[in-house]
Formats: sequence, structure tokens, C-alpha cells
Amino acid sequence: LARLTGLVLARSRRDAEAEPLLRRTLAESAAGEPEVARELARIYLNSYRLDLVPAVLDRWVRDAPRDPTPHLWRVEVDRRDSKEPAVLIAHYREALRRDPRLDEARLGLAEALLAAHRN
Repeated sequence: LARLTGLVLARSRRDAEAEPLLRRTLAESAAGEPEVARELARIYLNSYRLDLVPAVLDRWVRDAPRDPTPHLWRVEVDRRDSKEPAVLIAHYREALRRDPRLDEARLGLAEALLAAHRN
């Protein structure tokens, strides 16, 4: 019940109410919870609690290994944290390994390679 309620609240942008339910769901569940991880990561990103995002993204990657989205969200975290282009390049490549047609990752990779002077 906490899982479903948390997801509904998160998708309704009632993040303050959804967050504890989503955190509890991830903590208590050994099953794959990619939807829960996605919503919790979104809440943390939107509230600039960047220190909490990596662990949730790690869980998302574990629960949905073929999903390129958590790798793109890692770029967002690392960009806000002023990481080097090489870090961003690695995340974009991971996303593209999962979906080579992903335009957002292709463009991001090209821009990161240009920033790293790797034409």
C-alpha cells in the first residue's frame, strides 16, 4: 500500500508526502522497484539534494539494468556538481549502450566530447 500511495502522490507532485513512503518502499523491498527509484530520484533532483541521488540511481540501475534513463540522470547530477567531461562521457556512453538510438544521449555525448576537446 505504501508503494502505490507513494507513487500516486509523487506523480501528483505531492513530493513531501510521497518521499517517506517511497524511501520506506525501497528500504523494505528486495524486489525490483525501478518506478519507485525513479520518482524518488526525481524528488531529490528537484529539491537539489544531490547527495541522496546517487544511491537511488544505483538502485534504479540494479532494478532496471536495460533502462538508459538513470545514466542520463547521473549526467544531471554530475553536471550540477561540476564534474569533468570524462565523467559525463562515461554516463552518456552507458546510456547509449542500452539504447543506441537515444537522441538526448547522442547529443549530450557529442557536446561532452567537444568540451573535452575530443572531436
